[in-house]
Amino acid sequence: MSEEHVPKDKPCLACNEGIPEFAFKKGGYSLYRCPSCGFLVVHPFPGDDQIRAFYNDNYQFASAEFYPKAGSRARERLEKLCNWRATHTASR
Repeated sequence: MSEEHVPKDKPCLACNEGIPEFAFKKGGYSLYRCPSCGFLVVHPFPGDDQIRAFYNDNYQFASAEFYPKAGSRARERLEKLCNWRATHTASR
């Protein structure tokens, strides 16, 4: 996709100030960078099926095998939530 297909009048989705400019291509996608904040955006934005296929093929879930602390951190958050809920809902 060439630069001329990017909407030149659309401000950055992140800062709403700069107009993104072509930065580079990767994996068949054109990426544009905001000169104001540096935010990168893909244009045109991939459809749901393309996004689903990308993450199914390329994304590693934060499992205990991939990231050992993920399980203990999840347990800690769950314990905090349960404790908070017990103290804030006990009088109802």
